[in-house]
Amino acid sequence: MGAEMAETTDGSTAGGRTALKVIAIVWLAATGINLLVWLIMCFATLSLHSPFWIWPLIGGALIVVPWYYATRNRSTERIARG
Repeated sequence: MGAEMAETTDGSTAGGRTALKVIAIVWLAATGINLLVWLIMCFATLSLHSPFWIWPLIGGALIVVPWYYATRNRSTERIARG
């Protein structure tokens, strides 16, 4: 039972992958909303404003991408170990 508990608390289990998916969805939704607001501002004023939507895109990528690469092979390693 202790081994099962350890598997559920590290970031390599289904719960960790679900958390990664939720974070990625929130990140992409926030970036999309920022992009939409920026486009509305550009069309409303007929001028090109600084693209502030790039900052959440980069910030989220700095969190989500390394997390994905750190956990993507752990599931297959755990299956191979048995």
